[in-house]
Amino acid sequence: MKQPNPKARELASRRNKIIVFLSLVIVLTSAFAIKKLFFTNSTFDRQLYSLSQEINQSTPIMIEENIRLERTSVKRGEIFVYHYTLVNIEKGSFDEEELKKFFRGQILENIKNNPDLKYFRENQASMVYAYQDKNDAHLFDLRFTEEDYR
Repeated sequence: MKQPNPKARELASRRNKIIVFLSLVIVLTSAFAIKKLFFTNSTFDRQLYSLSQEINQSTPIMIEENIRLERTSVKRGEIFVYHYTLVNIEKGSFDEEELKKFFRGQILENIKNNPDLKYFRENQASMVYAYQDKNDAHLFDLRFTEEDYR
């Protein structure tokens, strides 16, 4: 059996090393680009996050007799989330659709007219109002986008 030429072996080894190196560069560059495109918060997301932290320093707080704001949070994509507890309601003890319709109308009116929410409107933020019952069971979420409050 004929042994491969040592120069040919060395050339093949170098070629393999170059291919591995270039593949690694391509993979790392792609990973960096994907991270930048899909996983970097926008400036507005960061501002929302700061606002959320500021609000959370004062929570939980009773908003009305039966509603307590537990905390706020931010989801990527400029979504501000209010987490509420309905302190005198238990899941299954009310007509959920009727309550959602009632809250949706009140909240939408507030979003459209409250000067404190002007910043959200100007930046086309989405807002989610997440409700839980007195036992911390999730009840429902109400989501509002620019299309709702324009």
